[in-house]
Amino acid sequence: MRTRITFPIWRLENTDNKSEIKSLKASNLLIKFYETKYEKELKKLNLILNFEKKVYTLQEQNKDPDFRKFHDKIYQYLNNNDNIFCSYVNRVYSNPEETFSYKTKDKIIFTHGDFSWTEKIPNFMYDCCPLEPNNMEIVKWYSDRKNFNNIHFLHHEHSPPEKYKSILSKKNKIKFSSSLIDSHDDNWKNIIKKNIKKVKDDDLLIINLH
Repeated sequence: MRTRITFPIWRLENTDNKSEIKSLKASNLLIKFYETKYEKELKKLNLILNFEKKVYTLQEQNKDPDFRKFHDKIYQYLNNNDNIFCSYVNRVYSNPEETFSYKTKDKIIFTHGDFSWTEKIPNFMYDCCPLEPNNMEIVKWYSDRKNFNNIHFLHHEHSPPEKYKSILSKKNKIKFSSSLIDSHDDNWKNIIKKNIKKVKDDDLLIINLH
C-alpha cells in the first residue's frame, strides 16, 4: 500500500471570476507538471503526492501588506494538522529573518526568498527561489503533451526565439511564430494586451520579457 503525502497549495484570492479561473487553471497545470516530473521517483519510494488547495481571502490580504499574517496563518495550519509534514510558507516582504524563521517542529518547509538575501536557512527548510521551474522547462513539458493550433512567442532582443522553437515537439514547431518587443518601448503593456486578446482555444502564448 502506498503512503499518501499531503502538500497544501496556498493561493491568493482574485478580484474577479475570470482571474480566479485563470489562477485555478495555472495551479492545476503546475500540479500536473510536478506529478509528471516526479512520478517515477514517487513510485520508487511507494508514495502518492496529494495536493490540497487553500485560499487566502481578499479581506485578509488587504489587512496584510507585507504578508506576515499570511505567513503566520500557514504555520498555524501546519501545527494544527499532524498529517501534513511539508508545506510552502510564503515570504514576508523585505524581511529575510522572518521569512527564514522556522516556526514548527519536524516538518519540511519550502519558502521563496530573494536572490539578494544571504541569511542562513535553518534545517528542514528549503528556499525555492533558485529552483523554480523556468519558462523553457514548462513550455517543453506542455508542448510534449498537447498539439496547439498556433504558438506565438513575445520576446525582447535578448531572448532569441530559436531557443524556444527548438524545444517544441515536431508538430508544434510548424505552428511557431514570434514577435520582438523592444525593451525600451514604453508601449509594451498594450502590445501584450493586444496579443492576449488574439489568443483562441488551443493556442499557446509564450511571453519572455524582463
